[in-house]
Amino acid sequence: MKARLLLLCIWVTPLLLFSQSENWVQNNDEVLDSILTWKFSQGDSTLSYRHARHYDNQKRLIEEITYNWESTIHVWAPYRKDQYGYDQYGNQNLNATLFYEDALAQWVGAWKQDYVYKANGQLLEFYLAGWDYDNNDWTPPVKQLYDYLANDSLDCIYKFSWNELTETYDSTEKEKYYYNADGLVERIVGWVEDENQPGFLVPEQKYEFSFDAAGNRSGFYQYWYNQIWYDMVKATFEYDDQNRKIEEEYYSYQWQTEYWYPMNKYEYGWTNDGLLNLYIDYTVIEADTSWWPVHKQEAEYSASNQFQFENYYAYLGNDTWYWNGKVEYTYSAADLLTEYMAWTRDTTSTEWTGQFRYTYSYDSMQRQHSESYYNWVNITHDFELITREYYFYSTNTPWAVNENLLEGISIGPNPCNGTLSIFGLDEAIDRNLWITLSDNQGRQVLQTSVFTFQSTLNLDLNGIPPGVYLLTIRSGQKTVSEKVMIQ
Repeated sequence: MKARLLLLCIWVTPLLLFSQSENWVQNNDEVLDSILTWKFSQGDSTLSYRHARHYDNQKRLIEEITYNWESTIHVWAPYRKDQYGYDQYGNQNLNATLFYEDALAQWVGAWKQDYVYKANGQLLEFYLAGWDYDNNDWTPPVKQLYDYLANDSLDCIYKFSWNELTETYDSTEKEKYYYNADGLVERIVGWVEDENQPGFLVPEQKYEFSFDAAGNRSGFYQYWYNQIWYDMVKATFEYDDQNRKIEEEYYSYQWQTEYWYPMNKYEYGWTNDGLLNLYIDYTVIEADTSWWPVHKQEAEYSASNQFQFENYYAYLGNDTWYWNGKVEYTYSAADLLTEYMAWTRDTTSTEWTGQFRYTYSYDSMQRQHSESYYNWVNITHDFELITREYYFYSTNTPWAVNENLLEGISIGPNPCNGTLSIFGLDEAIDRNLWITLSDNQGRQVLQTSVFTFQSTLNLDLNGIPPGVYLLTIRSGQKTVSEKVMIQ
């Protein structure tokens, strides 16, 4: 028999939320709008990915497009698009992912999630759709509907699947919630579609919960239905005087022996500030069904309650723990994470072997500027740089009145004699610039593409006849044009 998880766990994946504090800084007019990834191999570096993020006028992420760098033709090729939408109440109601099909020269959907909320933020409807290649559109989605009691407590969740023959939705699953006198969920019953009667639901699983005097969940029971309810799994939970979980144990019911067989046990420890600093998991010794420790994890925090160390141990027996893993964290004076490294070793060695390393840098406004990933190389016994991501910010509110204007760019000297400098390129959303110079009849006398991380670029105009020209700079979908006089 295969246990089925709750509908809520299967079909409603968590919404992808974006905190404004991560993307908007200072007076809310600066936004992270592009991330470039470089790959490093044997000392060489090449571009890999670019993520361009677009926001609405309420500073909410509405689209992120990922590009692959095509080194042979020096262009960014679209690869993936993630779209997000919001309802009138501010709830995220759309999460869609599409991939670019080169053969079709168009975006093709992978999955799409739509949500409908009540005014109080409670979920009313959820839709999950895939892509129909034949019709070049989203498939009729699987949907879930939510019913609530008069006090706004969740009553039922209904799942429906699209029936292509009847072109209607068939009810396939249901969850019913029951509450105790304190308003806590004490029972959930799940129904599934009867194999012999399409559209007709029969009970399949039941979940029951018990609580202590403080309202903490102290017990969990799972049953399977086959004419009668059969025991499957149970768990017990213990808490300290601060209502923090300190232990949980799980058991499965053995029908042959009518015995609750222990499966797993977990213990937790806490600091005075309520931070988790100890975790131990146990398995079962077959001979006497007693608990046997397997792994232990300890954490240390700084005075500002940030991770400093995580230590991992394996149990060797005889009350002996072997220290076989660790993670070290480093912060700046402003408590910004600048590095963390993971190490491991086996029971036959006293030497630590690196696993991975991340480093982070920030600009003068404490915004993340780069993220570097290193892998461990056994030959050199050191970390090797694998990828580095650079973050770029725009000082203009995205999707302003003139969406296609590339602002902040200036040129000089003008008039010029041989060399023209372009300033303010750190305002560009794309480090890949397309530059053209046209004469007064619209003919292009210069066309070039330049990739730069510099804020200033010197353009060689030697050999171009004197006159008035139009200089156009394109960055992504934004452009700026300026008249240039060459002497």
